[in-house]
Amino acid sequence: MLGNVDFQKISQRFEAFWERKNTDRPLVSAAYVNADLSKHPAFADSSMDAEWLDKKAIYERIVAQFSNMQMFGEYFPHWNINFGPDILGAVLGCELNFAPGTSWSKPFVSSWENFPGIHFDEGNPWWKTLLEFTEYAVANSGGGYYVGITDLHPGGDGVCAIRGVEETLIDLAEDPDVIKKMTFELLPVFKKMVDDTYALTLKHGQKGSSNWTRLWHPGKFYVTSCDMCCMLSKPMFDEYILPELAAESDYLDASIYHLDGPDAIKHLDSLLSIDSLNGIQYVPGDGCLPASHFIPMLKKIQAAGKVVQTYVLADELDVMYEAFKDDPRGIFLQYNCSKKEEVELVAQRYNL
Repeated sequence: MLGNVDFQKISQRFEAFWERKNTDRPLVSAAYVNADLSKHPAFADSSMDAEWLDKKAIYERIVAQFSNMQMFGEYFPHWNINFGPDILGAVLGCELNFAPGTSWSKPFVSSWENFPGIHFDEGNPWWKTLLEFTEYAVANSGGGYYVGITDLHPGGDGVCAIRGVEETLIDLAEDPDVIKKMTFELLPVFKKMVDDTYALTLKHGQKGSSNWTRLWHPGKFYVTSCDMCCMLSKPMFDEYILPELAAESDYLDASIYHLDGPDAIKHLDSLLSIDSLNGIQYVPGDGCLPASHFIPMLKKIQAAGKVVQTYVLADELDVMYEAFKDDPRGIFLQYNCSKKEEVELVAQRYNL
């Protein structure tokens, strides 16, 4: 058991999913919380930093949430250590700023000509904080939740973190080879951060790996991404970004690419060409058409031999059920439901 779910059964479902052998139904994740726990317990102080860094209060909130949560399908209690998407840049020397629900880095590379190169400092305070948070979460889990590897954005996004988005785009127009070179210089940093935090999650008996996607894999699994790709043409993406993404997938036991919104779809064929990439996670994006409008694309990914994860609204239940009831292999539907009645309807429809 993991908390109040049968994780042995769930892990077997995930193993079948990665092998595209889940022939009875898609993997489905849905849950609701029985109480408003958003303000309890209180953080150490009223600063924004406390909301992100007070690990004791965050832990207590997570435990309270899972204790009051009804979970269905392949949903499992999960604490993903989170400092926002630019923690890799912070570990390399960026200043990290927090706001409600997000964080961002202050770039420190003003010119590649004067840049001495990537240097990983074991004593970096953000690196030490990440390790401390991860070990604290695992050591105190008591078998009640799973601990995921933090959100890392190497490659093109990592370059943007240390250089700045606008400056990186200018570099891609004026001297694109330097950006390609830097994506690969960040790769060893990414590998070290994954290796070391993954090792910590295994330290107290946890098996396999997870991250913010809430997918689970029995080996070293990670979600790859490049959110800045939306601003790139297909030829530029293929030449200067894709090779490093392929190297990330080659290093991992399993990987799934975070395809973020309709502006990223132009790169789908390129991503599907990566043999070592296991799947695609499609996030429709705020204010954009929901997942049910992209069923042909999701089936294209499935037909390419890749697994699929996407986020589904409650009112898409019937159309998504019909779309994949005859061939659910490698499909994971994560329902975003806010009401008990919605979640129970999902559970009833899929016989969870």
